[in-house]
Amino acid sequence: SPLFQEFEIPTTRQELVPSYLLNGAIYLSTYSALIKNKSFYGADTRGYIMPEDRSIDIDTKNDFQITEALISQCKS
Repeated sequence: SPLFQEFEIPTTRQELVPSYLLNGAIYLSTYSALIKNKSFYGADTRGYIMPEDRSIDIDTKNDFQITEALISQCKS
């Protein structure tokens, strides 16, 4: 569903309400819930808010290189 209606779009990002995106890091379920829902998502699905620095999604070589650079900065 839309985060907000077209006529409600704020003029700046700072005016937006907090919103979250799945990052694929953690999925937990019981076997019976997984079979029943045929998905990790069901009526009792809950989110876990992770810090942005622990939520890096690596899908491409470029993503990996950016992550390596961030890790190198942390080691310094």
